[in-house]
Amino acid sequence: MKLLVTDYDNTLELHYDFTDNISILKRNIKAINKFMKKNLVCIATGRHFDAIYKTLIENNIKFNYLCANNGAELYDGTYNLLYCLPIEEQDLGILIKLGSKFFLEILVIVN
Repeated sequence: MKLLVTDYDNTLELHYDFTDNISILKRNIKAINKFMKKNLVCIATGRHFDAIYKTLIENNIKFNYLCANNGAELYDGTYNLLYCLPIEEQDLGILIKLGSKFFLEILVIVN
């Protein structure tokens, strides 16, 4: 058994104006479904779960695992949360003390 891990944005689905996004996405979904017959597929994304869930449902994209929020959350293929690593309260307090400008710069770098 093999494991395929793929990013979503600009990998599974392209967001460029000069490409046929729907055709590419349909071919990618077909390839993933074929691969999943004997193997595992994980979609990895920097997006938060709420930002990717609707897109996956609308496009009927199947997977065994979804790694969201830059690795802070892991879901199974039926959207059950398997793992969550939130920012610890003491770390969040430090970030808030450093000021919102610094905090926003960190979010931009991480995402």
